[in-house]
Amino acid sequence: MLFKWLFPWRCLLCHAKSDVHRDLCTSCKAALPWLKANMLCRHCGLRLEETQANICGRCIKKRPHFQRCIGMWDYNEESTHFIHQLKFSGQLIYGRMMADLFADFLINEHGLEDLPEALIPVPLHWWRLWQRGFNQSAFMAQHLAKRLNLSVDYDLCRRIRHTQAQAELSGSDRRRNLKKAFWVKANQYKHVVIVDDVMTTMATSQELAKALIKSGIKRVDVWSMVRTQNHRS
Repeated sequence: MLFKWLFPWRCLLCHAKSDVHRDLCTSCKAALPWLKANMLCRHCGLRLEETQANICGRCIKKRPHFQRCIGMWDYNEESTHFIHQLKFSGQLIYGRMMADLFADFLINEHGLEDLPEALIPVPLHWWRLWQRGFNQSAFMAQHLAKRLNLSVDYDLCRRIRHTQAQAELSGSDRRRNLKKAFWVKANQYKHVVIVDDVMTTMATSQELAKALIKSGIKRVDVWSMVRTQNHRS
């Protein structure tokens, strides 16, 4: 108690004292762009039109290679700040915070049914991993696995092509950029989950899920901290 009084937890956004969650105060946590499961397509994770059930028109015509996408936040200034602080500034506290919140989000919003055999972080090419010093998806997958009593397979797949940064490309260019970018080793998995930081056009998750299914895995899902809602190309 004395330590907490001398060094109180501070909100990562407003820097006020935080007693409910050690990284975010109650008001900042509530103001984040949380995504509601009953308003999203269960396959691609995009918002549904009012007349649709739980699958969007795009997925009715052609489903993605993965079976289900669960995104925690939409893309806005605050969620972008968290991702950038982790990804480009190496502030690991943001990755731990997002993983903790995502575990709570899964339990409270989606339940814990259909848990996978393993979490698969989106791999980085060795050159980008050397430049950045760590894989942000692997870091968050590690913390998610601890919270949910799951395993992480860091070696199942590799990124075998050094591709241009996806954020610099259009939707169609992103898909071309990632073609045959992943290699997956032989395995006995039936159900795995891809862990990613941001999903925008689905290009990365689509190509990785395609490679995983080609290896013999029957079901691939995606868990993404941020699922951009205003990008459908």
